Formats: sequence, C-alpha cells, structure tokens
Amino acid sequence: MTDPISFHQTQTPITSTTHTHTLSGTSQGVGLMDGVQVRRLTPRECERLMGWPDDHTRYRADGSEVADSTRYRMCGNGVAAPVAEWLGAQLRHALEHGDD
Repeated sequence: MTDPISFHQTQTPITSTTHTHTLSGTSQGVGLMDGVQVRRLTPRECERLMGWPDDHTRYRADGSEVADSTRYRMCGNGVAAPVAEWLGAQLRHALEHGDD
C-alpha cells in the first residue's frame, strides 16, 4: 500500500492499493496518470495541492456553488499556502535578526 497523501488536517488521505499514480503535464493541463490513461485533477485535488482545505473554492460568500472552471482558475491564480507560510517565516526571521 502506498503512503497516504494529505495536505490539510481535515482531509481524508488519498490512498491506492492497486495503482501507482503519477502527476503528469500534458497539452490538456495537469492530470494523474493511471496506467496509460490520464485524467484531469478534480478541483478538490487542486485545492489539496495548494495546501487549502477541501472545498475551499466551492462556495461563494452568499452560499451559492462556484463552477468547476472558476474553481480551477482560482487554484491556478492562487498561492500555495505552505509556500507563503515559509516565505513569511523567512522574511520575519530576516527582519528580526538582520544578517545573522
């Protein structure tokens, strides 16, 4: 069994007992390669790659659902939370400690 992949504490890990999945880029976008088939990542999987909670982009402020195409755009234009957190910590350290 492969190790579970989970980027946020509230997410159910993604596991597979029968297949090895490979992240692959194609002219059609990014997808998971499952054997010889490539499938598009779901908006939820894109959110997980960004370090966001599941369904973070699913609803508008008024509670209505957002179309998947808009959710993909939000993920594509977003900043990966773990990267932003790391950069912020590095900047804070540099500002507080100077050239240490």
